[in-house]
Amino acid sequence: PPAPPAAPPPAEPSPTTPAASSTARAVAVDLWMRLYQTVRLGHWWYGAVRTARGLEPDVVHANDANTLVPALLTTMGTPGQVVYDSHELWRRRNTRQDRWLAPAVDALVETVGTRLAAGVITVSPSIATWLQDHYHLAQTPTLVRNIPTARPTPAPAEGRLRELAGLGPEARVVSYTGSITTGRGLEETVDALALLDDDVHLVLLGYGAPQYVDRLLRRARTEGVADRMHLVGSVPSAQVPQTLADADVAVVYVRPICLSYLYSLPNKLFESIHAGLPIVAADLPDTAEVVRRHGVGEVFDARTPADLAAAIRTVLADPGHYRQAAVAAARDLTWEREAARMVALYDRVLTGRAAAR
Repeated sequence: PPAPPAAPPPAEPSPTTPAASSTARAVAVDLWMRLYQTVRLGHWWYGAVRTARGLEPDVVHANDANTLVPALLTTMGTPGQVVYDSHELWRRRNTRQDRWLAPAVDALVETVGTRLAAGVITVSPSIATWLQDHYHLAQTPTLVRNIPTARPTPAPAEGRLRELAGLGPEARVVSYTGSITTGRGLEETVDALALLDDDVHLVLLGYGAPQYVDRLLRRARTEGVADRMHLVGSVPSAQVPQTLADADVAVVYVRPICLSYLYSLPNKLFESIHAGLPIVAADLPDTAEVVRRHGVGEVFDARTPADLAAAIRTVLADPGHYRQAAVAAARDLTWEREAARMVALYDRVLTGRAAAR
C-alpha cells in the first residue's frame, strides 16, 4: 500500500497564535514598566529639585548616581556644592543585561557628576580606586564604610538567634543576616549545610520575596536539610549585633556576579564582627582583606560549597581565638571613625565654599 501522506510541518506562529500573543503581551508589559519607572523617576527628580532649591543648600549629598541629576540641578547657578556618595559601583551593579540606553545615561551622568562634585565618598577601597581611575579624579574618594556605632560587644548569652529559631545550646549555629535574595550565596550555603554534621544549623535573619524564599526552601528539602534551616524574620538594624551574638559562626557571602558585588564590603560583615562572631567570608578582595587583617575568621572560594563547608568546619573546631579577634576588631571598626572622615570631607568642602564667596 502507498505510504501515508507526510504530516504537514507545524505552522509558524502567526500574530494571532497564543505564543505570539504571549510574546507581544510580555513586550508591551516590559515597555510599559520601563516607561512607568522613567516617569516615576522624573517626577521624583522634579519634586526633589523644587524642594531642595527652596532650601538654598550649601551642599547637596547625592546618595548614588540616580540622585546626581537632581543634586546638580539644585546647585546649578548657585554657590552650592555637590558631594557624591557612591554607595555601590553604580555602573557595574547587578542589572538587566539586555538594556543599552539606561547604562549609557548612567555613564554620562556619573562622568559629569563626579567631575563636578566637590567631593566623592564611597564604601570600599576597590570602588574608590575604580572611581578615581575611570574618572581621573584629582583626589581619591573618601572611604566611609557601613559600620555600626561603637558599643560593648554582647556576650553570647545576650544573643537571641537560638530563641528565635527554637534551638538549644546543643546546636551549632551558622548565621546569615541581610536580604534573602539572589546573589547572596544562599543556594551554595544550603548545599554546604548538607555537607556538615547534623547538629549544624543555618539561621537566616532577614527578609525576602516569597517566591525566592519558596525556591530556597525547596532546595533545602531537596538537599535533606530543611529541618536545619531556619528563617526567623528581621529585627531593627540597631539590634542585629546583639541578636546574632549566640551564633557560633557568621557566613558573609556575596557572589561576584558583577563588579559591584566583587568590590562590595557588606554591612553584615561588620554587624557580625560587632556581634563578636567568627567569620567565614567569600574570597572577595575588600571583604577578605578585613577578615585576614583582623584575624576574625576564614576565607573560602566563592565558587564551591565544599570550600565553604570546609571553612565552617575549621572555625567550629576552634572558634575561641576567632571570637577574641572579633571582639578586638569591633573596638577598632566603628562608625565614629568612619564618620570622622566624612566630617573632614565636609569641612574641606564648606571651607572651600566659604573662601569662594
